[in-house]
Amino acid sequence: MMEITDLWIQFGQHIHQDFLIEFPDFFSGIAFVLTNFSVEQKQELLLFLKELLSADLTPDQKLDIWLASEASFFVSTEQIDVFLRQLAEIVDKDLENAD
Repeated sequence: MMEITDLWIQFGQHIHQDFLIEFPDFFSGIAFVLTNFSVEQKQELLLFLKELLSADLTPDQKLDIWLASEASFFVSTEQIDVFLRQLAEIVDKDLENAD
């Protein structure tokens, strides 16, 4: 199992129960959450997501890592891989726009 980083928890704590009330959709909210992080932190977050996606873990294990972020957003086991890929794409796009 992968080690849960403080950054992963810090990221997840921004995704609270009112998240979908404040933002029109989950992924535009993630783009806003990323404004709270430095370029270095975003790079670390992207690396964590890429490692998570490439790790030899079951969907249940990946879901456990998502839940360990303390985010208040439900993702099903069936959707966790697609969800994590989309998160990684948003972080990657944010980093590209920072250049």
